[in-house]
Amino acid sequence: MSFNAKDMTQGGQIASMRIRMFSQIANIIFYCLFIFFWILVGLVLWVKISWQTFVNGCIYWWCTTLEGMRDLIKSQPVYEIRYYGQTFRMNAAQVLQDKYTVWCGEQLWSAFVLAACVALVVCLMTFFVVTWILGRQGKQQSEDDVTGGRQLTDNPKDVARMLKKDGKASDIRIGDLPIIKDSEIQNFLLHGTVSTGKSEVIRRLANYTRQRGDMVVIYDRSGEFVKSYYDPSIDKILNPCDARCAAWDLWRECLTLPDFDNAA
Repeated sequence: MSFNAKDMTQGGQIASMRIRMFSQIANIIFYCLFIFFWILVGLVLWVKISWQTFVNGCIYWWCTTLEGMRDLIKSQPVYEIRYYGQTFRMNAAQVLQDKYTVWCGEQLWSAFVLAACVALVVCLMTFFVVTWILGRQGKQQSEDDVTGGRQLTDNPKDVARMLKKDGKASDIRIGDLPIIKDSEIQNFLLHGTVSTGKSEVIRRLANYTRQRGDMVVIYDRSGEFVKSYYDPSIDKILNPCDARCAAWDLWRECLTLPDFDNAA
């Protein structure tokens, strides 16, 4: 909290600018929604009632509105009521008492209430959609745009999101972090002391390769992976000291002197 006059002035100017900008956008949105509301009302009325009923209903409600001032008018106006090709001339009192004009007024009112409800729901939905779109665009504009170089982060989910966005995320994941697509055939260095999780990472990679049906060669010096993953129906053990070893002659791997040089 700061009671410095300079800080208060700057904060007030920023708040005032934000209020003016918000008012400007809000006025445009509500102005467009106001016009859109009456367009929807007109469309629903056009679908629900005929033009004849609409005109006669408007005359009825006009006369209802001016009923209290009827005695002040010296010359009573005469209205033309259309009825299926016929035209009847009536004054305000006759319009308010005629059953047909009363029915037209009721139909117009019912259709108007329905149209207003439909238009209100549509306008509210439009308001939320427009607000969401503008907010999303504003958020994108306020985000940093990386034009080059690398980004440093400690959150694996941020890296996973970047890889997925660039289409480089593999289906193999180590915790929350997917490896780079098609990088499982490259070299990985797992460095750490005892019980830091090196074998656990290898087990996760082995689980994924088992699910995918990939061909894997594991150098298992301690035999722990053989205990966990060996399946005699699909796996082969190449160990002369193991009774389960495949029919393999180590000496037939090298038939010429250059073969021994390559193995060395």
